[in-house]
Amino acid sequence: MGSNLNSPLEITEVQKNVAITKANNPVVKTFMMGIMAGIFIAIGGAASTMVNIVGKGLSPLVTKLLGSGIFTIGIVSVVLAGAELFTGNILMSIGAFSKDISVKELLQNWIKVWIFNLLGSILFAAIITFTRIFEESGPEVFGKMANAKASMDLSTAFFRGVGCNLLVCLSVWTSTAGKDGISKFFLAAFPVAVFVFFGFEHCVANMYYFPQALFLGAKVPIGSIIIRLLVVTLGNIVGGLLISIPYYFTYGRKQ
Repeated sequence: MGSNLNSPLEITEVQKNVAITKANNPVVKTFMMGIMAGIFIAIGGAASTMVNIVGKGLSPLVTKLLGSGIFTIGIVSVVLAGAELFTGNILMSIGAFSKDISVKELLQNWIKVWIFNLLGSILFAAIITFTRIFEESGPEVFGKMANAKASMDLSTAFFRGVGCNLLVCLSVWTSTAGKDGISKFFLAAFPVAVFVFFGFEHCVANMYYFPQALFLGAKVPIGSIIIRLLVVTLGNIVGGLLISIPYYFTYGRKQ
């Protein structure tokens, strides 16, 4: 009887093939799937924030656990529904290491998907603004969160980005081991719940939090938003490489 999970060697081969496919996708497909990934992660961010608002009377530990858990709807949707998420696409570097795709193709994908994720996140923030579900407590909660992120020490933001995407790429990696929806659900969800619980920084999640705060009337310096977003993005790239490099050299390199 075969294993219920793919082996690390099989996961590495799958990720190589995913890199080839994504690098060769038409722009319109990358655009649509990038938009959807931005929306999916934004849904998780909005839901997690709602938990923090309505759970004020609960134990901080309970609220944080619930918020971390519900945030995972984003990565689960990316994995199961299919979408192009910038942070997950750092694993495409395996395809570049194996020379199945060029470094140029890799960087072009990263840049396009980053931009499309941003557009999807802003779109969802606009939709949420018009729903008025955050009209009462939202401006204060999102404003406080956004200003804390925008004023974060740059080295702290960078290393929180590293820790975040180590866990996000672990999520994508381990979900690839699953051969059925239930396995993929849990394998994708747990690492992401951990990064949220730790308070790490995810550039695509921040692409939702910052616009949402601004749309709700919060005052957040635009320059600080841009700088922190770029610093966290660099940290996310390094964090993802901490997954792709060891697994490529262990299982992907031809002996």
